[in-house]
Amino acid sequence: QERIHAEVDAVEEITYDTLAGMEYLDMALEELHRKHAQLGFLSRTCTKDYQVPGTDYVIERGTEVLVSVQGLHKDPELFPEPERFIPERFSKENKGKIKPFSYMPYGEGPRYCAGQRFAQLMVKTGLA
Repeated sequence: QERIHAEVDAVEEITYDTLAGMEYLDMALEELHRKHAQLGFLSRTCTKDYQVPGTDYVIERGTEVLVSVQGLHKDPELFPEPERFIPERFSKENKGKIKPFSYMPYGEGPRYCAGQRFAQLMVKTGLA
């Protein structure tokens, strides 16, 4: 909290550019979304037959698949110490280490939430 306060207090005026430059606030919000996902599940339709690796199980084309967002976000293999609040997981240095499709607070791909950027901006404005 102190680090976020310091980042906010360091700017004289709240503008789009100053909000965009608040890197630690961004990291804290991403960690908040990881710990407390707004989405429980994402629904996807399998577009081609897919054999689950290491099994004989095949997900057939057209099958609806539910992806547990909270399950991904709290998986200790994907996010060590998942119950701890660690904003540094989302630093520029660490963000690239996050496995693709393991962090999806707003969905992913063509169904990515169109309002995500606006929502993030409003939250940051309110906190600043």
